Amino acid sequence: MAQARIILKALRVKRILNRLARAKENTIRAMVGLPPLMSWYERCCMGVSAGVRECLCRAFCPCCIGRPTFGELCCPKHSCGYKLCTPGQYPNELIKSFLGFLFGLALSVGVYFFMCLQVTS
Repeated sequence: MAQARIILKALRVKRILNRLARAKENTIRAMVGLPPLMSWYERCCMGVSAGVRECLCRAFCPCCIGRPTFGELCCPKHSCGYKLCTPGQYPNELIKSFLGFLFGLALSVGVYFFMCLQVTS
């Protein structure tokens, strides 16, 4: 078992040294003005990581990339439900207030029944 660990550690060190040598070569190429050399695996990893980064940026930072808002996706600008989905419009505020009231009422009834069950048990 110890020999297998030593072999794995040696392979890991060899991989790290190869990566370091390639990084040094790419640095020299960059100083000269040439593009860096990358293997197909590195290009694939960079492409996947760039795609994931773009998706996360679109999801969590809509100001960075011009992405339509949820209201624009659900209710396009010239549809009849546009005012329902646009923040600041009267129908939108009315629906939010009404749904808030209903969910608050449901939560209150749920807590009431939970307390009643606790008293009877």
